[in-house]
Formats: sequence, structure tokens, C-alpha cells
Amino acid sequence: MIGQLLSLGDANVIVKLHPVSHTPPSSSSYDFYTGGVNWIERFRKYESDARFRHVAAFQVDPLLVGADLLVTDFSSVALEFAGLDKPIIYLDCPEYFEKTLKLPGYETDPDYVKNNPRANAGRHVGIVVESVGDLGLAVRDALAEPGRNSDKRRELAGMLLYNPGRAASAAAREILSLIER
Repeated sequence: MIGQLLSLGDANVIVKLHPVSHTPPSSSSYDFYTGGVNWIERFRKYESDARFRHVAAFQVDPLLVGADLLVTDFSSVALEFAGLDKPIIYLDCPEYFEKTLKLPGYETDPDYVKNNPRANAGRHVGIVVESVGDLGLAVRDALAEPGRNSDKRRELAGMLLYNPGRAASAAAREILSLIER
């Protein structure tokens, strides 16, 4: 997937995996969280390309602000990115819905997750790519027409965000009123 994105020639690729993807091999959850892959080693072959960065830091917000587009599977980070009204591409992950959600500890109705925007990271607001081979074309299309699905992204953000753009002043007023009491 990374090689395909870098082959576009003019794309900068920042990879930010979920923090559990960096679970140490000594952990009993290593295989579950990482798929048995040492991601830092896996990405080393791309480090010589100036257009590639792997960010292992926990904080994702600065990356979202700087990105033109997000590629994800079902991560909740897409809900945050939708609030920025930028294109999102979702890699289809049928095994997650068909197998993972049925594992002990999850035991969640796959249809509920697949059809609920809050549970599926808002897949209806972006482009769902079924094959990694189609990713490059989807990225090109999304960057060429970033306003596509903007109405859906704004609607989703409206469901998730309260008082956008005024949260700091609302919080400050509430803090001051609590102090005065």
C-alpha cells in the first residue's frame, strides 16, 4: 500500500498506525495487536524516500490538520478527520466485520457496526476501496475532487461535534462560573 502511494510521484505519505501496533514482542497481546509484524522494521525500507514518514508518536491531531487526505480502515480517527471536511478513503476490511467482531471480548453485531456511522468511523462519508490495488486511483480521484462527499462529512461532524469553533470560549465561561460559585 505504501509503495503504491509513493509511486503516485507527488504524494507525501505519513503513516500513523494505532498505538497498539507498536506493542512490544514480549507482550502476550503482540500477535493480536500487530499481526505478528514489527512495523518499525517493515517501514525501514521506505525511510530513504523523502516523501515518506512513519510517526510512532501517540498524538495524531497535528497530522490530521496537515493532511490533505486520510486513508484508514475503520479507525475512529476518521470521525475526527471528517470534522475537518477533507477526503477520506476507507480500506474495506471484511474480516473485521465477519471474524474480529465475533471474537470473545468483542461479541458485537457486525451488521450494527457496519451500518452505524459512529461505530464504523463514518464509512458513508468517504470512498470505500475493496482492493489495495485500487487505492492509487481512489487517492487521485479524491484529491482531484476534495469537495465530493463534503455534505456527508459536514452532516456527520454535526452529529459528533457540539458548538464547533466556540468550544474554548464556552469552556472558559463555564470555568469562570464555577470559580465564582
